[in-house]
Amino acid sequence: MHATTEKLNRDRLAHKAEKLTVGKDVELLKLKLDREKFEWQQKVESQEQEIKRKKVEMEAERMKEEMSLKELQLKEEIRLKEEAQKNNFILEKMKIEKECWF
Repeated sequence: MHATTEKLNRDRLAHKAEKLTVGKDVELLKLKLDREKFEWQQKVESQEQEIKRKKVEMEAERMKEEMSLKELQLKEEIRLKEEAQKNNFILEKMKIEKECWF
């Protein structure tokens, strides 16, 4: 009977140890999953930040190009106005010269 009780105690201890081991394994798996989840969240956040940064860069580049285009348009308008003034001056000069001949 003593051997049977001893065997039962050993079996109970072995079962408890097995449960503890399984419990520890489950805890380790949960921790591993939590760590992997955290790492994936970090990757996603990093990618989202990269996308936002690229959007800002693209918007800045678009605005820069838009400003360059406006600058070119203004320069062309100024050039055309100056040319028109020059041509008007020449026409006025020619009118005056023509009047002087008559």
